[in-house]
Amino acid sequence: MPTAGHRALVLALDSVYRSPAAHLERADANRGRIVLDGTSVDVVVKARQQPEKNVYALSPSPTSHPQLYRLLHVALDLYRQQQPAALLDQRYTYGY
Repeated sequence: MPTAGHRALVLALDSVYRSPAAHLERADANRGRIVLDGTSVDVVVKARQQPEKNVYALSPSPTSHPQLYRLLHVALDLYRQQQPAALLDQRYTYGY
């Protein structure tokens, strides 16, 4: 039986899958954004009938890259619910 966390993950995945790479990367919106020490995120979306989509983001946040940030958060939160003893505590995942 799927939980609300599973539904949130499916919605976040679907959002990333359906969006063009340029929309996810938000280059124009992030022009002038400076990150001194961050986390890089590289997302590759593969589908049978479509070309591969590569998306890169540096330290995604709710403001800079909302869809990628949401995907990371939802996936890690669901994992933490399923595996509470795992080492993926937010202290070790740079707040994600």
